[in-house]
Amino acid sequence: MKQIQELAAMFSSGGSTGENGSAPAAEDAQSGQGGGLPDFNPLAIMQLIGAASAQDKNCDLLMALRPHLSPEKQQKLDKAVKLLKLYNIFITMRENGMLNDFEKML
Repeated sequence: MKQIQELAAMFSSGGSTGENGSAPAAEDAQSGQGGGLPDFNPLAIMQLIGAASAQDKNCDLLMALRPHLSPEKQQKLDKAVKLLKLYNIFITMRENGMLNDFEKML
């Protein structure tokens, strides 16, 4: 869990590391004083990655139909599959409460 927090802190600090190899913003990320970005739970980020890579029965159905479509419709189908994956990510973000801080940023 500590490694995931350090990884998240590294991404929020722009990828720089301190003299001892750890992310200098690790303490800031844990205390909520990061660079103006909302604090995200590393577990929630892992769930987002899982939602992006999860198999969906609707996407599987569309991909099974893909070889039977014309090239133009295949491109539209690819866009539809991407939109379905984005929708799954959105649902996961909403369930984790990550969108609660979004209104504050606007």
